[in-house]
Amino acid sequence: MSLSAVIVIRNGELSDALGLSKVATRLFHQTYEGEMPSKDLESYVAEDFSLDQQLVELQNLNVTTLLVENAGELVGYAQIRRKSIPVETDSNVTIELWRIYLDKSSQGLGIGKLLLSKVGEVARSMPGDQIWLGVWEQNLKAISFYEKHGFCVVGSQKFNIGSEIHNDLVMVGSASAF
Repeated sequence: MSLSAVIVIRNGELSDALGLSKVATRLFHQTYEGEMPSKDLESYVAEDFSLDQQLVELQNLNVTTLLVENAGELVGYAQIRRKSIPVETDSNVTIELWRIYLDKSSQGLGIGKLLLSKVGEVARSMPGDQIWLGVWEQNLKAISFYEKHGFCVVGSQKFNIGSEIHNDLVMVGSASAF
C-alpha cells in the first residue's frame, strides 16, 4: 500500500475543532515537554489550543488549517495565515506558516514533505511568492527540515510562553519551492 493511500491532507472545518484542539495540545506537549517549565507550557496550551480558540481560528478567513490523517487518525496539522513578516526584508512577505506539527510516530515517513507541499499550494493561492515562519532557535530538527526545503534565516523575534521569553528564528522560503 502506498503512503498516499493512507494519508489524507484536508482543510479543517468547524466540526474538526475538538479533534484539532486535542491533537494540537498533544503535539505541542510532545515537542516541548521538558524544554520549558510545566506551568508555562500548560498556560500556553490552555490559551492557544483550547476548543474555543480552535473554533475562532477555523472561522477566521485569514487562516487556513490543514489536517493530516494517517489511516483515519489525526496525526498532524498546519496553519497558514496572512500576517506581515516581523523583520526588515527586501520584500513584502505577508504569508506566515504559523504552525506545523506532526506526531513523532509519523515523522521520517515523507508525511511532513507532503504537508509542506500542501502548505505551498495554499500559499501560492495567496498574494505574494514567499512564506515566512518563526521557529524556536533550539529546535534544531525543525530548522534542519525547513532549510532542507529552501527556507533561510532572515532575522529573529521574541516569543513568549508563560513567564519565559524565547528567541525564534524568522525564516523565509519561496512558496513555489515546496
